[in-house]
Amino acid sequence: MFSTTINEEIRELQEQVDHLSAKIGDPSFCEKVRAFVGAPAEVQQLFKRDAEQEGIDLLAVILRSPDAPALGRPQMLRVIRAHRAYAAYKRQREALDDSDDDDGPEVDQEDAWLFVDLGLLMRLYSRMQEKERMIALIFEVRSLVSLLLFAQSWAPCAPAGPWADASSPHTDGRARRPSS
Repeated sequence: MFSTTINEEIRELQEQVDHLSAKIGDPSFCEKVRAFVGAPAEVQQLFKRDAEQEGIDLLAVILRSPDAPALGRPQMLRVIRAHRAYAAYKRQREALDDSDDDDGPEVDQEDAWLFVDLGLLMRLYSRMQEKERMIALIFEVRSLVSLLLFAQSWAPCAPAGPWADASSPHTDGRARRPSS
């Protein structure tokens, strides 16, 4: 029952990912973000360290990486514009006295919205991955519990010494002698 609820949550997250991916409009950007979220922790740390050392947003490092899918020149130019617009938006957001006054980038700043949407996509992919890990863990625990219950229920039926395997209706009728 618990796994059914988690599967439903995964389905809802996938619907949100599909909707957001359509809004972003570039499958290559979405795939790069998905690949980053699915990468081992060591690889993610390398990307984060690069972003920190260069003082740029993590999404810019992810999108400019040479990993597949490779981005074309127009896509790279869009990433550069989006990164600049998003950096300007972040400076504007930091200057606000009250964070409740933040409504996101201006409506006409489509480039800044690209990074906002990709950041949201990264969080959705991360949540999906966490839920999928929970499902895997549930099935692993369920399998172990089933195995333990099976072993415990059959343990009393196990042979109790060399004489336990003497002839029975299930053998060929020849009694076996214990070896000495």
